[in-house]
Parts: sequence; structure tokens; C-alpha cells
Amino acid sequence: MLDHRHLATIRAALRYWREEMTPHGTSATTAYFGADDAASLDAVEIAELIRDLETLQIGYLVLDGDTQTVVRNQIQAAPPPIVGSPLTSKIAVVLY
Repeated sequence: MLDHRHLATIRAALRYWREEMTPHGTSATTAYFGADDAASLDAVEIAELIRDLETLQIGYLVLDGDTQTVVRNQIQAAPPPIVGSPLTSKIAVVLY
């Protein structure tokens, strides 16, 4: 489940990508994208994305797995315990 350490790792990977890969253009980055992926971001767009990721908060919601509706309409700071059957409840990660 996505947490603050995951976001920190993503930001670090984006910094690496911006510094080491984007100067070489698409010839260096094409191999990392699948056929259905959108075009890669340029260095300026990656810097903007990193800034956006630095301001995000992570929250968690419990969802009913059958209906995909929110069980409790309050974003939690930590993953809440599953209410009801673990087979039908899910936790959604909310970035805000």
C-alpha cells in the first residue's frame, strides 16, 4: 500500500530520471516505456511533477469491495482496519 516512503522513492527516481535520462532524449528512455504508455515527460515537466508530489498528502478510505462505495466518509491518516469481511472490503489510497 502506498505510503510516504513510497512517495519519497518515486520522487528520488524522478530526480534520477530527470538528471540522467532526459539529457539523452528518447533514444535513452524509449526502452523503459511500454507500447501503450504515453510519451515521456521532459525535464521541466518532471521537475513540476516532483514539486507536485512534495505537496501531496496521503490518506486512506475503506471501500465496500462489492459496490466500490466509501464505507466511512472520512480520510484517515493511517490505513484503517478493515470493517466487515476482508474479502469484500478494500482500502483506497487517496492523494490530496
